[in-house]
Amino acid sequence: MMADAAAVLRWTEKTVGSGRAVELEFEMLLRAALRRLWQEAAPGQEADQPFADDGTPDAAYRRVLLAPSTVRHLLWPSRGRQAEVRDHWRVACQIERAILGLPNTAVTGWSADGRAFVAADGRCTVQPSLEGAIPLDLHSPQALALDLLGGDAPMDPPRSPPSASAVQRTSRRLLEAWHGISASEPAVPRCVEAWTRVIVAQGDPSGRFWSGSNGQYVGRVMIVNADAPNTDTEEIADAIVHEAIHGFLYMHESIEPWVLGKKLYTNAGVIASPWSGAELPVRPFMQAAFVWYGLAMFWAQHIDGGPFDRERARAMLERSLAGFRRGSLVDRLKPWQAKIRSEMTDAINGLQRDVLSLLAA
Repeated sequence: MMADAAAVLRWTEKTVGSGRAVELEFEMLLRAALRRLWQEAAPGQEADQPFADDGTPDAAYRRVLLAPSTVRHLLWPSRGRQAEVRDHWRVACQIERAILGLPNTAVTGWSADGRAFVAADGRCTVQPSLEGAIPLDLHSPQALALDLLGGDAPMDPPRSPPSASAVQRTSRRLLEAWHGISASEPAVPRCVEAWTRVIVAQGDPSGRFWSGSNGQYVGRVMIVNADAPNTDTEEIADAIVHEAIHGFLYMHESIEPWVLGKKLYTNAGVIASPWSGAELPVRPFMQAAFVWYGLAMFWAQHIDGGPFDRERARAMLERSLAGFRRGSLVDRLKPWQAKIRSEMTDAINGLQRDVLSLLAA
């Protein structure tokens, strides 16, 4: 499956099926975890089984199942909080029914993916989206309290909700970038949409544009200061594709772990990134190789014209290629080779070989 992961990031219709295979395996993993959660229920708590035959469309159940908050609950459960997770599922499914206008028990709150709010009177407020493809979360309590720097604890107090003008500016900038992505090879928008469940678009006092994602909240992308005045459409599009690739890789790792031992996930930085110079832990370094490969293949589509500025597209391509030019990536992994799957190093070798061939062409 590792070789397939590399093939997906060539962004061709011929290989996009490999990405779909990973998505389906990940969904099966979540469904199995959800079944176990109900099997462990105490007597009297088995009601409202998941995927009940109650007329709820399977697409609605899938939105709840694949929501980043649900993924966090199912794959990294907190001990002794199974009943709380079952409640999360029940309420989230009821909210989906309310959004669709289906009969449901009285419920109020936010959808599991943060795209909509159902009021006590049943009225539904839907947040902006990228042309219906990817929801943008600018207002939910989870978004406003999210620690953008990666801390686990919610911010207290949370950020103030963005103004109407900030929402309009942010949505417009993200939509401009999405239009460029959508004009790429068809595999690109299909994959980015499949791998991104929600974009949490927020601002911070730095005013600097940046993005991020988290392997425990698979499919949640953070875009920060999208309305920064000196940030162009190409930078925003690059960030959306970048974080979508991480989403795909997080799914892949959940199915087929890349390394042996938790230390390779959690240790402080030990390998200097040949792209940024930042010190990265081993496993994030390996993810970086795939991400920059996918970005190189993306920008290579746009250097001869298209929706993006040609010179900026060339600059983004050069940035993506830079680390592949600076010596063997696999050699940097040798001190930890015994704890890295051999398929992993083979795949990274293949990525670098592909990129060097691209440079020679």
